[in-house]
Amino acid sequence: MSGDTVCLNIVTGPEPHQLVSLAASELGHIVNRLFGLTPTISEAPASGIDARIELVGEVPDDNQAFVLRRTQIDGTPGLTA
Repeated sequence: MSGDTVCLNIVTGPEPHQLVSLAASELGHIVNRLFGLTPTISEAPASGIDARIELVGEVPDDNQAFVLRRTQIDGTPGLTA
């Protein structure tokens, strides 16, 4: 990690559904309030980051349902939703 500052990237995938974009934005606000971090939100993985959360895949029929899985992407710890 880069010193005292953690760089977090929230990835929506290309042309995200509006629910995915909303989820990314809300997650970014929650992360900021809990940890004081301001994550970048992008359609593709950003470089120079310490951790990544990917909100990819099909939008579930139930707009309250998301599955979270721990993952590693190119050696970077991440979370797939």
